[in-house]
Amino acid sequence: MPLIRLLGTLTITVLIALGGTLLTASSAQAKAKPWPGHPDRHLVDYRVRPGDTAAGIATRFHAWTAELRRVNHKTTTSTWFVGERVTVPVVTSRAGGKRASTTSAQPKRTEVRRAVIRAADRHGVARSLALAVAWHESGWQQQVRSPVGAVGTMQVMPGNRSWLSTLVGRELHLKDLGDNATAGVVLLKILRSEHSRKGTLAAYYQGQGSIESNGVYKSTKQYVANVTANQMRLIKGWRPDR
Repeated sequence: MPLIRLLGTLTITVLIALGGTLLTASSAQAKAKPWPGHPDRHLVDYRVRPGDTAAGIATRFHAWTAELRRVNHKTTTSTWFVGERVTVPVVTSRAGGKRASTTSAQPKRTEVRRAVIRAADRHGVARSLALAVAWHESGWQQQVRSPVGAVGTMQVMPGNRSWLSTLVGRELHLKDLGDNATAGVVLLKILRSEHSRKGTLAAYYQGQGSIESNGVYKSTKQYVANVTANQMRLIKGWRPDR
C-alpha cells in the first residue's frame, strides 16, 4: 500500500450534508455524528486518497488542520496510508449547518471536566487549578456568558481570543468546549509562569493591567480564597459532577 506525506494538493471533491451523509466523488456515504463536548463540531469518516493533504482535507471539509491532526494523533511530519480511514472534525457553522442550540448542545458537567483535564495535561497546568477555576467561573458549564461578555467554561474574554490563538498556533473558537478549555488553561499557564498561585488567580480574575493600576480588589481576594478552597477540595477527591 503506497504511503503519502501530507504535502501537495487535494485532488478530490467533497460535499458534506451535516445531519445526513458525507458525499464524495465516488458517491460513497458516511454518516456525520456529533463530537461530544464540542457543540459546533461533527465528526465524519473519510478514507485517504492519493494527493490528499491535511490542509486540503481540512479546507474541503470545513475543518481546522490542527484539529484534524490532533483527532487522528498525527504530527506535522506524520505519514498517512492511502486508503487509511481518518476522522474529520467538521466545523458545523462553517459548513452551512446550524449551530446547536444552547439547550440541546449543553455538555454534561462530566464532559466539561474531561475537556478541562485534557487541556490542563496538554499544557502542563495542574488539573486541580484548572478545574477549580472552571468550577468557580461557570460551574463546569459551557453555555455561559457573563454580563461583561466572558464566554464559556473558563469565562474567557473574546478580546483575548486572537492573542491566545497565536500562542496555541491555531484559531480558537470560544463557543467550542475544547477550545474554550484550551484558551483558559493557556492563560493560566502564562500567568502561572509569572506569579505565585494566588497571584495567578488574582490576575486571571481581575486582569494583570488592572492589578498594576488599581491594586488587588477586595472581590478579587475573595475570588482567590474561593477558588483555592475548591482546589483543595478537588485534590481531596471532590467530584461535583457526580
